[in-house]
Formats: sequence, C-alpha cells, structure tokens
Amino acid sequence: MKWLKEKGYGGAFIWALDFDDFTGKSCGKGPYPLLNAISSELEGESENPEITTEEPSITETEAYDTDETEGWLVIRRIKMLDHYLFISYAFYLEYDVV
Repeated sequence: MKWLKEKGYGGAFIWALDFDDFTGKSCGKGPYPLLNAISSELEGESENPEITTEEPSITETEAYDTDETEGWLVIRRIKMLDHYLFISYAFYLEYDVV
C-alpha cells in the first residue's frame, strides 16, 4: 500500500478475489480481510485534482487480423500520441512507440 501511495495510484486491483477469506475463519480478522485492509489503508486518501491536460489527438488506423497473434485477437489498433492501444475482447495492452 505504501508503494501505491508513493506512486500516486488511485486505487488497487485484486486479480483473484476468490482468495480473500469470505468466512473470516482463516486469519481471525473477520470476513474479507484483504478487501478491508485495502479499504482502510486508502480511506480518506482520495483527491479530485484539477484536470490540466489537453485533449489528445487520436488517429484511427484500419483494423487488421493476423494468424500470429500469440493468443491475442487484435480487433483495432489506435495510434494515440506516442502509444499504440491494442484492443482485445477481454482486455487491452498499451505499447510505447520507440
């Protein structure tokens, strides 16, 4: 949680919520100890900073398919400033253009 706060992230994401103790019997801290620990650490930490960024220009390129997706089905590739955003059915990845 300290690292999250130092980096200025707005919250935490739990990949496998099913590992939290729903019954409260494993660690003796009541039900949902993982969620409660995150919530209590981040409580009161939220700020609503003024937005000072300009709207980015977005250039859409043609959709493409390839047989070599390495497990990814690429639906759309969008050029945004110096990043490419690859959108998949389930989630997305962002790549810096070097």
